[in-house]
Amino acid sequence: MSVTPGLRYDYLRNTGRGYLGRTANGGENRVPDQQSQRNVLLYGLGAEFIVSPTTNLYANYSRAFRPVLFGDLVPPATADVIDPNLKDARGYTAEVGYRGNYKNWLRFDVGYFFLNYEDRIGTIRRPVPGARWARPSSFAPTWAAPKRTGWKPTPSWT
Repeated sequence: MSVTPGLRYDYLRNTGRGYLGRTANGGENRVPDQQSQRNVLLYGLGAEFIVSPTTNLYANYSRAFRPVLFGDLVPPATADVIDPNLKDARGYTAEVGYRGNYKNWLRFDVGYFFLNYEDRIGTIRRPVPGARWARPSSFAPTWAAPKRTGWKPTPSWT
């Protein structure tokens, strides 16, 4: 059995000031001066267990992160509003699976993964006609059970 840990550190510093364009009357469409910085530590752990010379079981877990970007802080339309409490999205990915090959011509991988992001940035409709509100959607799980196979002709078939 093998176990592989992983670690990543990010230092993020964002600043924004200026204007996006001109208003209808020629004035500047100013962006409020913004500045933020944060430290992010991400980690993960992977494991593999050899079942036979041609197959193995595997499992992985890792923390995920998606920072708020400048584009998230600027409304795309005049009626849209940005939540002033918008936060970076954080979450994790976990997967398990079984993979291997059969007689060197058939490869397979059957697994299951689960992806979860908290404070995922999304857009919701507001009661004001035509306006939307960009804000975190809190819990956003995704899961799947992908299966892959591959076939390789043997030299005697070609």
